[in-house]
Amino acid sequence: LWFLVMLVVVLKGARLTVHAQLIMSGIELLILLAFAAAALFHDNTVQHFSWSWLGFGHFDGVQGFAAGALIAAFYYWGWDVTSNLSEETRNSRKTSGLAGLVGLAVVFLLFEVFTISVNLLLTAEEIEVNSANVLALLGERLLPGWGGKLLIVAVMLSTIATLETTLIQVTRSLFAMGRDRTLPAALGASHPRYRTPWVALVVVGAVALGLFVASNALGSVGDIME
Repeated sequence: LWFLVMLVVVLKGARLTVHAQLIMSGIELLILLAFAAAALFHDNTVQHFSWSWLGFGHFDGVQGFAAGALIAAFYYWGWDVTSNLSEETRNSRKTSGLAGLVGLAVVFLLFEVFTISVNLLLTAEEIEVNSANVLALLGERLLPGWGGKLLIVAVMLSTIATLETTLIQVTRSLFAMGRDRTLPAALGASHPRYRTPWVALVVVGAVALGLFVASNALGSVGDIME
C-alpha cells in the first residue's frame, strides 16, 4: 500500500514529492534529534566516551575493516538522488549539488551520534542480543514505555521516504536512458499534465509489484537459496 501511495506521489510531480519528503523526513529528524540530545545528556551510561571509538584501532583484521567499509558506503548511499531531479530544480547548477552535500553531512552526523549513544547506554551483550532492533532498545532506555515506539516510527518514516527517493532515482534514470535511446524510447515519455516519466513509473511499479508477489510466494532469499 505504501509503495502504491509513493508511486502516485512521484507521478504527481516534483513539488508534491518534495512536500511529502519534507513532512516524512522532518518528523523523522525531529524524533532522532530529540533522542540524540537525550542520549548525550543521559546520566546512566554503561561506559565512558572514548575518542578511540572514532579511530581504526578497533578493527579486528580484514573482516572487521571490510564490515566498516560496507557501513561507510551505506552512510553515503542515496545522496545522489538530488542530481536525478536537477532538471526539475530551481537554480539547478547549485541547488542539486548543495542539497546532496547537506544531506550527506546530516546523515553522517546522525549516524555518528547514534552509534556513540548506543555504545554509551547499551552493553555489548545487549547490542548482540538485540542486533536487529537496537534503536527500539535504545529508545526504551531513554524513554521507558514510549521511546522504543517513537524510534520505530522514525525508522518506518525513513523506510517510506527511502522508497520515494528510490522511485525518483530509478524512474528518472530510465527516463534519461529512454530519451537518449539507450533503452526503448517509450521510457522517455513524460506525462502531458504532470511532466513526470509516467511510462518509466508504470514499468517500475509493475516489476516491483511482481517481485512483491513473488517474494511472498517463494519466501525469503535464504529459503530460495536452500
